[in-house]
Amino acid sequence: MVSFKISGFSSRIKYLLIVILTLLPFSAVLIFVGFIAYLPAFQAMDDMNKVVMKELVPLSELQRSLLNAAMPPNDYIIHKGDDEKQLFAKVGKEVDVAFLQLQAAYKDRPDKLETIKVAYTSWLHVFKDGQTLMSYVDHSDYDSANKAMEKFDANIQVVVDNLNQVHEKTQVELIRHNAQVVAMEDKGILITILAFVTTLIFGIFGSIWLTKRNKSLENQSMHDQLTGAFNRHACDEKFQDLTRTTVSLERKLFSLIMMDIDYFKSVNDTYGHQVGDEALKVVAHVIENHLRGSDFFARFGGEEFIIIIPGTEKHFAKEMADRLRIAIMETPIKASDEENIYITMSFGVAEFPLDSSNQTKLIDCADQALYKAKEMGRNQVVVYGERAKAEQPSAIAGEE
Repeated sequence: MVSFKISGFSSRIKYLLIVILTLLPFSAVLIFVGFIAYLPAFQAMDDMNKVVMKELVPLSELQRSLLNAAMPPNDYIIHKGDDEKQLFAKVGKEVDVAFLQLQAAYKDRPDKLETIKVAYTSWLHVFKDGQTLMSYVDHSDYDSANKAMEKFDANIQVVVDNLNQVHEKTQVELIRHNAQVVAMEDKGILITILAFVTTLIFGIFGSIWLTKRNKSLENQSMHDQLTGAFNRHACDEKFQDLTRTTVSLERKLFSLIMMDIDYFKSVNDTYGHQVGDEALKVVAHVIENHLRGSDFFARFGGEEFIIIIPGTEKHFAKEMADRLRIAIMETPIKASDEENIYITMSFGVAEFPLDSSNQTKLIDCADQALYKAKEMGRNQVVVYGERAKAEQPSAIAGEE
C-alpha cells in the first residue's frame, strides 16, 4: 500500500495539507475540463450564433424579399395599375441591397459565395423580365399574359432554389457544430464525474490516513516511549473509566498493584543508564507476558510501574504480584557481553473500593504497602491492611 509522511508540521497544518491534496485533483481536472471541453464547446456555440446572425438572417431576409418581388407583376396582370410598377422597382432595389449584403457576409465562404453570385445574376435577368412584362404585356391576351407570368414565377423560383442550396449547406454546418457541442459537453460531464470520483478516493484515503495518524498520535500520547507500556496519563484515564463502571455496576471492584525496582539507582550508577533502560524494558516485557487481556499495565514514573486488575480481589492480586516478583528475579539482564545481572522488585497491593473509592487515596494505599515492602527488606509483596512477613533482601545492595 502506498504511504507518505508529513513531518515537521503542526496538526492543523497537516489537516490543511490533506484537504488541499484532496481538493487539488478535483480543481486541476475541472480546469483541465474547462480548457479541453467547455471552452471549445462555448466557442462552437459562439460560432453557431455567428453563423445564424451573419449568414442565415441575411439569407432569410433575401428569400423573403424575393417572394415579395413576385407579387407586383402578378398584381399588375390583374389590376393593370402603375402602382405595381413602382412597388416592383422598390422591391427590386431591396433585393439588390440584400444580395450585396449577403455577398459581403459570405465573402470568406467561396463555396457558397459562388452560388450566391449565380443566384444574383439570375435575379438580374428575372428583374429585367419583370420590368418587360409590366411594360409590354398585352392585357387583352390573357393566355400570353399568364404564360409570361408563369415564366416569371418559375425564374423567381430558380433564384430561390439557388439560395436554398446555400441555406441547406449552412444548416448542415450548424448541425455539425451542434454535434460537436454535445460531444464536448458529454466529454466534460464524463471528466467531471471522473474528477469527482478521484476526489472522493483521495478524500477517503486522506480520511483513512488522518484517522491512522490521529490513532498513532493518540497511541504515542498514551504510551511510554521506552518500555511501550501505558503512561501516567493513560493510567488516569483507566482509573476514570473503571470508577465510572463501578458506579454503574455498584459492586464492581478491581485491584491495584504498585511495584518498584529495588536499588535501581545502584544499577544506573554501577552499569550506566543504558543498562538501567534495558532493565526497565525487561521488567515491562516480563510483566506484560504474565498479564491477562483485561489487565492494565503502565509505567507510573521512573522505575515505578502499576497494574490494574479488573474484577479481582486483592488476595488474588497478591498471588499475581508474587508470580511477577519471582519471574523478574529469575530473568537475566544483559549488562555487557560477558556479564548478566539480576534485579528484584517490591510490590504493594490495594483494592477498590474496599481500601478506598478515591483514585488518589487508592494509589496512596498501594504506595504505602509498597513502602512497607521496601522497609521490610524489598523483593516482596505487601497487601494494604495486612501484615507482611519479611523476605530475604535483594541480590543487589545499595541505596535506592
